[in-house]
Amino acid sequence: MDKLEEIFQRIHDNVYSHSLLSDQGNPLSDHRDQIGPVMPPPFPPDLLERITAIRNAQAPYYIVSGNPLTRLIKRAHNLVLKLFGRKQAFHNHLTLDLLESMAAYLQALQEHNKTQSSRIEALVSQVMLQTEQFAALQTDYQTLLSTVEQIALKRNEGQETKEQKNQPASQQNENS
Repeated sequence: MDKLEEIFQRIHDNVYSHSLLSDQGNPLSDHRDQIGPVMPPPFPPDLLERITAIRNAQAPYYIVSGNPLTRLIKRAHNLVLKLFGRKQAFHNHLTLDLLESMAAYLQALQEHNKTQSSRIEALVSQVMLQTEQFAALQTDYQTLLSTVEQIALKRNEGQETKEQKNQPASQQNENS
């Protein structure tokens, strides 16, 4: 039980120690280096195979072999264990059923985690692509804005020269 609590504590620490966005003020600035391919957890050992091995190892309690005296003693022990060990055998059976259901749940959970990690990888690549596209649009916008400003300046200069040409010569001399 202590081992299980230790495993849950490690999982909890790992989940809450890693932040997705470490710099909230500047999101997605240098996250290309931080976000790598998400590796799924390693496959757990084949729990169902081990549980089957445990189930098959329940009987006999003692292997009856050896000289006639030891065989008689082992048979007597087996008889006593079978008569008075029913509650323990029932408990062992319930424990094995629980282990089998937990193993099936863990395998289903691992498949779910694999699916989720592939979705996360796809989302990360989409976010990176959209970030690059947004940066390209920003540079295009800045270029367009500077072009519009240049055109506006040229237009203003052209209007000023046109106004100067339209003014009578006497006003131009006074302005000079």
